[in-house]
Amino acid sequence: MMVALTVSAVAQSENSLGLRYRIGWATTGTFTNFFNNDVNISGPEFGIDVPISRTNQLEFYLSGSVIGGGRLSSGSDTDGEIFKLLLSVKGNLDRRGTYLQLGAGFATLNPRSPTFSGATGFVGRIAIGIPINNFLGKSGTAIEVATIVSGEGQLRGMFYGFTGKL
Repeated sequence: MMVALTVSAVAQSENSLGLRYRIGWATTGTFTNFFNNDVNISGPEFGIDVPISRTNQLEFYLSGSVIGGGRLSSGSDTDGEIFKLLLSVKGNLDRRGTYLQLGAGFATLNPRSPTFSGATGFVGRIAIGIPINNFLGKSGTAIEVATIVSGEGQLRGMFYGFTGKL
């Protein structure tokens, strides 16, 4: 236990708090609303990864995010927020910093429209990140693409965006 706390403290001291941000665009898979229309939820996603522990090759995080579906667009998408909380593990695939991040946890969808029902369920997240050197003056920034898997159609989907150290 003391070793894990020491490793976590070292990881945090290397880059301020050790927190990582995630900002981008997310979209869910298509699902059927109460009017038999095929719809999806699309909107900005904001997330944060809080470090839990670290080994020589892996970093462990408690990852949370929110998708503001329908906030910045109109059209075939519908309105609702998705909240996710996952345990994640991240490891580098090469020396440049390309990484794979896997996560598992729960998500809940709160509709802002009376045209479909909410959902809560298990989700998995598979992400790959490609580093961008010194983007906006920050090292450790990456372009990230992720797929979210779930038994609930409203909760699965894709994420495209940026991640980096705070």
